[in-house]
Amino acid sequence: MKLCGLDDFTLPATMRDSADEGWMSPDAGPARICELGGSRVGTKLVTITDPLLVPLLNASVRQPGGEFEGANGRGSGSDSEAAFVSDCQSGQVGFFAQRRDDSYSDLPTDMRGMLARYADAQAESIGCAPPRMETEAGGD
Repeated sequence: MKLCGLDDFTLPATMRDSADEGWMSPDAGPARICELGGSRVGTKLVTITDPLLVPLLNASVRQPGGEFEGANGRGSGSDSEAAFVSDCQSGQVGFFAQRRDDSYSDLPTDMRGMLARYADAQAESIGCAPPRMETEAGGD
């Protein structure tokens, strides 16, 4: 299944059978959005490709206590949300993941790990090097 329209983005094996492909915004525009969880929208994943809009994520990227690094950027996160700003050849690109409904148990609760998998898959689709985030949480 192409989760969020990305070939290389998958959920942990224990969750693959219950997930849908997600709703995706059109590729054109300054942000790409994928919502997982059907009408309840358990998780939202966002890619901001307009370097002028990426600073909107700065407050999320600088949250104390959950910082992590990647091959070409830095981020911060918790179990409920994570953000990462990556340096790309076209400028900075932002990635954001948010768990919006704690009662939706079919989706991962570790947003740092979820964001790491999503950003690596999404980066390739927009012509950037994968961020390869080093999150403390295992990602599953």
